[in-house]
Amino acid sequence: MVPPNYLFRKGTIKMARRSGINYILDISNVVDHSIYYNLEMPYYNSILTQIKEAKVILDIGGNIGNSALFYASINPTAKILSFEPHPDTFKKELENISINPFQNIKVINLGLGTQRASFKLYEVEEGNPGMNRILMHETEFPYKMIEVDILDDILKAKTLTKLILLKLMLKVSNIPYCWVQKNIKNETYFIY
Repeated sequence: MVPPNYLFRKGTIKMARRSGINYILDISNVVDHSIYYNLEMPYYNSILTQIKEAKVILDIGGNIGNSALFYASINPTAKILSFEPHPDTFKKELENISINPFQNIKVINLGLGTQRASFKLYEVEEGNPGMNRILMHETEFPYKMIEVDILDDILKAKTLTKLILLKLMLKVSNIPYCWVQKNIKNETYFIY
């Protein structure tokens, strides 16, 4: 029986190696806890071929880097851009990537949206940064100020014209799904 993450104090750090990927995990955090106890769902199995063939992979809502690291382990030649807007989670992602041999991951401390702006990213559930979100109304939740940019502008600046694979965490991002479908052209596979 696995003890739930909330039984661990914040800052309960564990080192782990899963599927050849190294992690530094705070097991009081939901995502870190699920990796440490091997509770992650293997939802990438249905698109392994697309991951292996991808030239560019966008990981929108990078969290601690687990998706970007998995993509790099499957396809070490793809250019992987991982977007994580929360400054603390961004640092954890950089740390996890730094203890692995992959050289094809670029982590960008930005959120993505339909306009360039600064927003409050509310931390609505302590211990679960996957629940962080931009809210259109003020609340009492703690927050971090984040920068949001437009995906098309970033892709143009990086001269990326063909996108093959996109992991989009809509609850973290403020990009409407219909906007993504309309504005990202060519052969694109979506993972939710």
